[in-house]
Amino acid sequence: TLAETTSDVNESFFLPVQIIYQYPDMPSGCEITSLAMVLNYLGFEVTNFYLADNFLPNDTYDMNKSFVGSVYTDSSFGCFAPVITKSANDYFSSIGSSATAVNVSGSSREQLLSYVKSGIPIVIWNTEDMRETYIEHYDFDGTDFVWYGYEHCVVLCGYNADDNTVAIADPIAGLVYRDADTFFRIYKDLQSQAVYIKL
Repeated sequence: TLAETTSDVNESFFLPVQIIYQYPDMPSGCEITSLAMVLNYLGFEVTNFYLADNFLPNDTYDMNKSFVGSVYTDSSFGCFAPVITKSANDYFSSIGSSATAVNVSGSSREQLLSYVKSGIPIVIWNTEDMRETYIEHYDFDGTDFVWYGYEHCVVLCGYNADDNTVAIADPIAGLVYRDADTFFRIYKDLQSQAVYIKL
């Protein structure tokens, strides 16, 4: 209800997600590392390496279908929410878990914060250090590949109404606090992409 939505933004909450760093071994692995942080917080003991090596496809030039490049090289591009959703669900299938990853891209700020308040941290797309993104086009074998500059993936794990900040488990920067308005604006610039784990 509207009342519940309003109360979400007027409260403060924090989920103590343990940081997993992508560097030095996985310089382009922010997406799969963010997923690993969420899974570990929810009780699944799994490394970002195991997830990347077994469940992260990298066979297309489409970031909605696979990881473009290799998580182990600095010059790679990355992937978007549909890929992380599939990777998580393939992992859940492999261990016989009834958990489900849900692509909640397009969710509002209020919806995302309500997930976190309910105890589920969110894999969410933003930029490194919240820099302004930009668009670049590449031609890969005749395919027009669109790149969002500084594309990054982090874990949304808290909100503080007093100073309007969000808590972020960042696989590069660690636990950081960002201005909520700027964070969610950049989230929109990155096509409002997010993944939620339903237990």
